[in-house]
Amino acid sequence: MDKYPLGVIQQFLQKGIPIDGMELLFYGDIPNNAGLSSSASIEVVMAFALNYLFNAGLDTIDLVKLSQKAEQEFAGVNCGIMDQFAVVWKSQSCYFPEL
Repeated sequence: MDKYPLGVIQQFLQKGIPIDGMELLFYGDIPNNAGLSSSASIEVVMAFALNYLFNAGLDTIDLVKLSQKAEQEFAGVNCGIMDQFAVVWKSQSCYFPEL
């Protein structure tokens, strides 16, 4: 699973957003058969975390697109964008009430 966060970091760097060192711990409870991709969940949470920690100023749609691009380009998975959107819009009401 380490390739997904690294892919998101790469996307931020390609946008010219500097990223400093950090320690991260991922924990989740996505239920089996929930219809959500764990890779999309990791990418999206990483994108939101970096956006917040480094004051990148990217909007939600940019974060979704960036997450998908990370999976396609860095991880080499020819994925669509539905999983990333589902993670964001489902999580929005639960974890990001200000969005």
